Amino acid sequence: MPKTDSASFRSGATVEDLMMEAMRPMLKSWLDANLQPIVEHLVEREVRRIAGK
Repeated sequence: MPKTDSASFRSGATVEDLMMEAMRPMLKSWLDANLQPIVEHLVEREVRRIAGK
């Protein structure tokens, strides 16, 4: 029996594709809410590190 995990034998979306599609709106929402404070904190910490030299 031929191996069926090859892309040439597969049709339609994989579980991974479906998960990525389902996670995309959640990830966008999380990034919208959290990315700016994370970046600000990291930039502030780096500025303090450089200014302390």
